Order: sequence, then C-alpha cells, then structure tokens
Amino acid sequence: MANYTIMVHNKSGSVREYVLFKSEPKANSTPGNRVFQNAYINAKSVSDGTGTANFQIQTMFSAVTGIEPDAKNQATINEVHESSPRGINAKTAMTDDDTASKNANVKDAMTDHVIAQICQNASGDTVSGSVVHLKVVEGNPKFHSREPQETCNIDGSFLISTDGSLESQNPDKVFIGFSAGDPYSNGEITSISTIPAHPNTTNVITPVSKFYVSWGTQSFSETLQASTIGNPALVDFTGKRSEKADVVHNKNGTWTVTYN
Repeated sequence: MANYTIMVHNKSGSVREYVLFKSEPKANSTPGNRVFQNAYINAKSVSDGTGTANFQIQTMFSAVTGIEPDAKNQATINEVHESSPRGINAKTAMTDDDTASKNANVKDAMTDHVIAQICQNASGDTVSGSVVHLKVVEGNPKFHSREPQETCNIDGSFLISTDGSLESQNPDKVFIGFSAGDPYSNGEITSISTIPAHPNTTNVITPVSKFYVSWGTQSFSETLQASTIGNPALVDFTGKRSEKADVVHNKNGTWTVTYN
C-alpha cells in the first residue's frame, strides 16, 4: 500500500477549486455530451497566493478475479508483453482508464479480491511483493493463498499465479487484474483494470500510479462539463521512491510538478 500526498499550491491569481482525477480528463467524443469522467477527489475554494489543496491518497491495491458475463465489457488493457525470459508468462502494466460503466460491469462480475503488497526494489530498502495464487472453486475463480515474492524483479509490481483448474473455464470469460481503493470509503474497491486469465501462468501486475490535477467546479460523483475545466497537470509516481508531489498552478495557467 502506498500513501501519496499531492499538494496543489494556488499561484494562479484567482480563487480556484481543484479536482483530482485517476485518469486523464478527456472529453467524451459524442457531440452534445462533452463531459469528463467523475472526479476522484475535489478541493473547494483554494485562495490565491497562500492557498493549498492537500490531496491525501491511500492507495490500497488488490488482486481481483471474476467471470465476465460479456467478454466485450472487460476493462481496457494498457500493455501486455508475452513470454518473459524468466518464464513469467505476462508482464502487464495497467492504468485506471476504465469508464464508469465498464468498472461497474467488472465489479459486479467479480468473485474474489485480496489486498496485494507492491514490491519495491531499491538499494538497502527492498520490499517483497505478493504472489497471489488463483484456482477455480465450485466453478468460480478464487484466491486460495498469498505469499511474499522471493525477489523483486520488477519494481512496483505483484504476481498473480493461476493453476490448471482454469482449463475447465472459458479463458475469454475469466479475468484477473487489480483495483485501487476508494478514497471516500475505506476498504471499498474502485478503478478496476483486468486482463483475461489463462491456466498455469504467472502474471506480473504493475499498477500505474498516475494522477491528474485540474481546476473546475465539481462535487464528487458529479459529471464535469468540458467547458468548465482547465488543462490538467500529470502527477506520475510510477517508478519513483517519492510519495509526495508539490504542484504549483502558475499565473499563466501552466503547472510545475516536483517530487520530494
């Protein structure tokens, strides 16, 4: 679990309301429906000059699995690299770019989840990530055990291992992946990203810790119109040892992001 802090310093020249997104805020391409996805966290009425929005993000990553009724509704994959030279079957880097409807479909179809430790590999400070083992129990994929990795070969990752019991299932229907924690409800799951599960494989799951900060007027779970939001700033903790970022909203509308 990583606890991130994003401090947004308002130097823009006006009082602002800042919004934190877990994926890049892009407008819907449908004419007449130019909206962004829901906010992840929002901060109201941040004064100019000395005002700061303090976003505290408790990122609880969980391994997830389930049986998707409609394979076409599975969440979007960012990358899949087959056949690792170490015998690891797939290296998967995932983002949280799913739409709300896809998240709902996968969450409804989920049969099990378990908190996973993300491995960290730095000089003198190695943290073993989790290896989570999956098998089919009474027709449903379940996580039956969890153990530490022997080594942390890929920083920021954890492993999901599947056995031969998945051979009895349609591989296009069973999914595995990860979820992040809901910042407004401790222990709840949100932002699910998945890939198809295959028998007798070890999958490297590498969550991408990217956040986007913008300004606009929006409450949590409300839809934001494209015309009411400024260009976003990218805050990317992926591969960084730092868990704190300072974001300055400059007077000319640009952003300055530093990590410490």
